Amino acid sequence: MKLGLNQWAFTAAYSTERAIRLTSEMGYESIEVCAGEDGPISFKSNRGNLAAIRKHANALGLEISSVACASGWLYPVTAIDEEVRERGVRATIRAMEIAHELHVDTIVIVPGKVSIEAYFDVAFANARTAFQRLIPEAERLGVTIALENVRNNFLLSPVEMIHFLDQFGSPYVKACLNTGNLLSHGHPEQWVQKLGKRIQRVHMKDYKTGSTVNEGIVPLGTGDVNWPMVMRALHNVGYSGALTADVTGAKSAPETVIHEALVQLRKLRALLPA
Repeated sequence: MKLGLNQWAFTAAYSTERAIRLTSEMGYESIEVCAGEDGPISFKSNRGNLAAIRKHANALGLEISSVACASGWLYPVTAIDEEVRERGVRATIRAMEIAHELHVDTIVIVPGKVSIEAYFDVAFANARTAFQRLIPEAERLGVTIALENVRNNFLLSPVEMIHFLDQFGSPYVKACLNTGNLLSHGHPEQWVQKLGKRIQRVHMKDYKTGSTVNEGIVPLGTGDVNWPMVMRALHNVGYSGALTADVTGAKSAPETVIHEALVQLRKLRALLPA
C-alpha cells in the first residue's frame, strides 16, 4: 500500500507542479490530484497541460493514484433540479477525461446528497439514473468512479453503499472509504469488512467523536479511529491501493502538517500484519 497525499492539503498558492514536487521530496509515494471548475487542475486544462503534469510526476517517480473532484457538492446528481443534475454528470465526465489524460484509472467523487428537497428515495433514483449514463463513459475511458463516504446524509451504512454499487453490476463503480468521515455514524473497520473488494481507494482521516464537524478533524493517530482494526481489516480484504492522507488545517503551515501526516502514515502502515 503506497502512502499518498490529497492535493487539497496544499493551499491555492501551490501550483499542481509545485505540489507534486513537494509531495515527492517529502517522501510520499503517491498523490491524489484534484480537478474542478476552479482547479487546482482546471476543467479547462488541455491535453498539453495534463501531459506536462503527468510527465512531471513520472520524472519524480511519484504515482498519481487518483483524481478527486468535489463538484458533487455544487452539482449533486441527486438534486431535484434537472439542470443541476446535468451539470453534475458533465463535471464527472470531465473529471474522468482528465484522469484518462493523466493515465490514472480512478476518480474520487461526492455521490450527491440528501436534502430537505431531495428525499432519500428521490436522491437514490436520481443518482441511479446519472450513473447509468456515466458507466458507459467510464468504460470508454477506462476510469473507475469511486464514491466517497462524506457527510451528505446519503448511503449512510455499508449495506446501503453495497446496494447502490451492486445494482449496476459494473467494475467501474466502486467506493472510496474515508475513515474519519465514518465515525459520526459507524465504524470504519466494519465498513471495510463489508465492502471488501468494492473498495477502490482509501482516504486516511482521523476524527474525535463528540466534537463539531470541523473541530473533530484531528491529526492522524490522535482521534478515535481504531487504526489497528482498520489496518487489519484492509489487509484481510486484500486492499492494495494507496493510503491517501486527507488532511486539513494546513493553511498556515501546510508543509509542516503534510510532513507530520506522512510520519503518522508510516506508523499506521507498520500496523499491517506481516
